[in-house]
Amino acid sequence: ISLIGTMMLIFVVEICYARPDWMGATGVLSGFLLHTDLIRDHKMLYISLGILGATVMPHNLYLHSSIIQTRSFGATAGGLKDAVRLAYLDSSIALTLAFFNMRPRAGSMWWRIAVGTWALGLLVVFSQAAYPWIPLRPERLKTSEFVKFDALLPAIANAPDVFASTYQMASMLSYRTKRMIPKLAGMNRRDFFDFQDQSWPKGDTFLLAAELGEPLPARLGAEGYLVASTRLITPKLLLYEVVRRAKNRDR
Repeated sequence: ISLIGTMMLIFVVEICYARPDWMGATGVLSGFLLHTDLIRDHKMLYISLGILGATVMPHNLYLHSSIIQTRSFGATAGGLKDAVRLAYLDSSIALTLAFFNMRPRAGSMWWRIAVGTWALGLLVVFSQAAYPWIPLRPERLKTSEFVKFDALLPAIANAPDVFASTYQMASMLSYRTKRMIPKLAGMNRRDFFDFQDQSWPKGDTFLLAAELGEPLPARLGAEGYLVASTRLITPKLLLYEVVRRAKNRDR
């Protein structure tokens, strides 16, 4: 919240410093009105498409879906309605703020402050990731995600078939082990892994790395899989051994 508030403050200061023309014939507000020139002039059309593509970013909606799925809400019609309303509010605010186009003059004091702030933030993040030095518990820092799943590595090192419960875990374990470890289809929120053939087991036995409290997909039981054993790797990470019942193996 502090970082987002700092960014918003910088943006507001930059707008005030730029002093844009709001109400003129070619002002900022006039850009929200549709003109026939937008279709007739190909250059204007290309610029408009570029602005639209840079504003309504697919990864914006993609990342917001993670926030939506991890938000706690009641499993009732009213709870689902509140979750959808808050999700709509999240995306609407984020995309509306993205419409503002700040153009501080190169070399100005505020431009240097903005660039310096981002450079300092990147330096802090990268230094903490490489050589932890901030005197806080590692799990309380966002940079802990770089090593969050490392405890699973010894347990899955020689396992032939391994799946992860989230795409973050799947991506990090794949990077660490230098082999493909997909997310199990149906777990966590829906993403591109759910549409890949390798995201569902082909054999009778596999390991599933998951975080504590994550529900298993109903499809596992429907296809005859059951949890044979559970290992607690860390207080928040589990490793399931999943096997298929004998009567389902010929399906």
